[in-house]
Amino acid sequence: MFRLNSSIAFVILISIYIISLLFSAYQTGILWVSLFFIILSISITVSTVKTMSLQSFGAKWNEYPISVLMIVIGALITFNLVKFQMSAVLASSLVGIFGSLTLKRYETEIFTGSFVGMSSVVLFSDAGILVASVVAAVIYLSGKNVFVGIGGKLGSSAFIGTALVALAVGKNVWNPDISVINTSLPLWFYVVTAVLSALASVMTHQIAQKYLKGSVVLGSSIIGALGYALSFAFGPLSGLFAGTIFAASFAGMSQKRVLKSPHYFVIAGMITAMIFLASSTYFLGLGGKMGTSAFIAVLAVTVLIKD
Repeated sequence: MFRLNSSIAFVILISIYIISLLFSAYQTGILWVSLFFIILSISITVSTVKTMSLQSFGAKWNEYPISVLMIVIGALITFNLVKFQMSAVLASSLVGIFGSLTLKRYETEIFTGSFVGMSSVVLFSDAGILVASVVAAVIYLSGKNVFVGIGGKLGSSAFIGTALVALAVGKNVWNPDISVINTSLPLWFYVVTAVLSALASVMTHQIAQKYLKGSVVLGSSIIGALGYALSFAFGPLSGLFAGTIFAASFAGMSQKRVLKSPHYFVIAGMITAMIFLASSTYFLGLGGKMGTSAFIAVLAVTVLIKD
């Protein structure tokens, strides 16, 4: 039987992301920033070793055509909404809500595609998004049996797809002049955003389980739209706020067997916020970065949880 270690792509993604943050944390010369990312890196390494495994393809071959199509549709709709000046967070949230309410069976695929579609119109054309969404679809489908139940995996699939396509066509996704840990944000913004991100993570899970028949896609989409609405109160920081809340909602998409109690969802949401805010100058224009922040955060938190 043909077998593939489909966790490799996710492990490479995690490694690149966290090494980048570690290097920049050291450059800041701020002790607590360096310690935070060192502890985070150790936690992620331990959790990844425990979680990754050799698996056969996660989806059957006959599932690929319709699943790929749904991811492509989600990507193209979202991308074109962004091209018409809609907020990427709002566009993805609306596509997630639409997919959940109209094509329930494929809501996860449509939502995954929407993360690809959040990419910058400066970096990508419709053709580029089409290719990136197909790559993301293959990553998503082949990785169904790895890192199961960890929030942010859908966005990570999208990030891998957009990054590979951007690099393949020679786009500059890493600018060393601006890719540094963001320590310029006011302290109050960190505190308020971290607290609300913790709430977003918990609410996503609770709303989905209690009121939405377990649909974490719809739960995350609603929280994303709510975060966008609240973001207007933050003036020039509105985009960063909305993105952070949406990212935290992805941590809330984790299964309860992964984050076993509400306080772990709280911790995952706060760590997601810290990662996303710190890396806000990294990999600009690539879709899926919010989900990747959540994916890393949830992996880190699982180290705290006893089996």
